[in-house]
Amino acid sequence: MSINPTDYNVLVRWRRSRNRNQWEVGVALLASVTLTESSLRQYDAVLLVTDHTRFPYDLIHRSASLIVDSRNAFRARNLIGPHVVPA
Repeated sequence: MSINPTDYNVLVRWRRSRNRNQWEVGVALLASVTLTESSLRQYDAVLLVTDHTRFPYDLIHRSASLIVDSRNAFRARNLIGPHVVPA
């Protein structure tokens, strides 16, 4: 089965506007964005909180400037480097 990285949406952007299509967390809102090399490079860090088999780990590893891996998922896939930090 081929996995298209653009099929994945992740919660990564904080917003203060009140839009019904966004989720509220405290006083901030989160919005979904399509997971691409370009979108990943726009953010300071990626926080992995679940080890899902369908995530495009290679794409995240090569595109994110900092990865905080709370599930040790990148190391388990031998995707290591100074920008991958265990949590």
